[in-house]
Amino acid sequence: MWLIKIEGGIELTEADLGCWDNVPANAEIEALAFDIPRDQARPYIVEYKNFERYCCARIANSATGLAGKAVGYSVAVEKGGMVFEHDIFADGMRLQAQAVARTQIPERCWRRGFNTSR
Repeated sequence: MWLIKIEGGIELTEADLGCWDNVPANAEIEALAFDIPRDQARPYIVEYKNFERYCCARIANSATGLAGKAVGYSVAVEKGGMVFEHDIFADGMRLQAQAVARTQIPERCWRRGFNTSR
């Protein structure tokens, strides 16, 4: 489950909003954090702060014709012209980086980071 802290210290969770698409488009995110439960192990706690933009999506798998099952999260954060894509699963993680111009993340997914220089 994810949690965001937006400008003004307001905290919103995935349970509050249902999905990332419901995060207000004008929200300025101070931090994005995850609590990923794992079988017979401590949960992963992952936090992202001080990025220019944030995007999050559920990762699902499914067989043809069947409803999908959520198996993790895909997070993208942008800073200094680079996008860092982090896939988080209960059994591991994957991280890759690429220039903003090479990413294929839809613009509608992005939410602004909080400008701490104000």
